[in-house]
Amino acid sequence: MVSKAEMKRQKKVQLVITAVIIFLMVTSIAGFLGYDQSNPNIVKYEKYKFSFNQAGLWETRINDMSLSFYTLPQDILSIPYLSSTNIIINNAQFVVLLFDPEDPDAESIDVIRFDFTTSFPKHTQSAVTKNTTKYTLPIHDCSQASPQTPIIKFVRSNETEIAIDGYCILMKGSGNDYFYLRDTLLYRLYGVIND
Repeated sequence: MVSKAEMKRQKKVQLVITAVIIFLMVTSIAGFLGYDQSNPNIVKYEKYKFSFNQAGLWETRINDMSLSFYTLPQDILSIPYLSSTNIIINNAQFVVLLFDPEDPDAESIDVIRFDFTTSFPKHTQSAVTKNTTKYTLPIHDCSQASPQTPIIKFVRSNETEIAIDGYCILMKGSGNDYFYLRDTLLYRLYGVIND
């Protein structure tokens, strides 16, 4: 049976998803600069065609898979990203998703963690940075990251970037930045954006 606290947390997650989708729909208007005039529902980036799906996300096919994104590639090209991030993740057996359970944006992180169970190219496991009653997850820190098990740590920051500290990949941002970082990581891992 689902507790009241869990139901309340699920409702908050749904609210966050709705707010993010609305925000991204409004801010993605700039992405229409690359739309296909013969079909206004299609936006092109390099060899990829993106269509806006019923969930309010941008959808494209990559390696015979249908993947959805919150933003278009051209909207996030300025987010700093090191190509060695791809090497670390591609060589991993699985990846640990690490976050502060008291982060004010924990619900956004929850959405991304759930999403990564199907969209991330490697198996993921979640962990928290400190003991909490909100989550029944193991406690980790970046010192436990290894070539076989790198860590992606969500770090609250005024800067929006993906950085590396050893085998710990730092997704730095706050609020909707986490969704931009999610898309940046996936677009680069799947080769939609190449350096």
